[in-house]
Amino acid sequence: EYRFEPQNLNAVVKEVVDNYRYVLENAGFEIHTDYDEKLPPVPLDRDAISQAVLNLLNNACKYSANEKYVEIKTERRRDGQAAIVI
Repeated sequence: EYRFEPQNLNAVVKEVVDNYRYVLENAGFEIHTDYDEKLPPVPLDRDAISQAVLNLLNNACKYSANEKYVEIKTERRRDGQAAIVI
């Protein structure tokens, strides 16, 4: 059951990236982040979004062949929706 509350999407994503940075860097990855600081609070389930971002970072680490580069960014789409791009 999801519990949606207005949250700072950047803060949620940054926390996950910061916590997983050690794993990525030890695996030889270069990490680039670009957070849209103008995003308003977004209704989201913090735990669910954190788990989804962690899963995507873990998959990038597991399934990357030769290129050891991960880019993580947040952005506002033209339709007004917030997005996480990995």
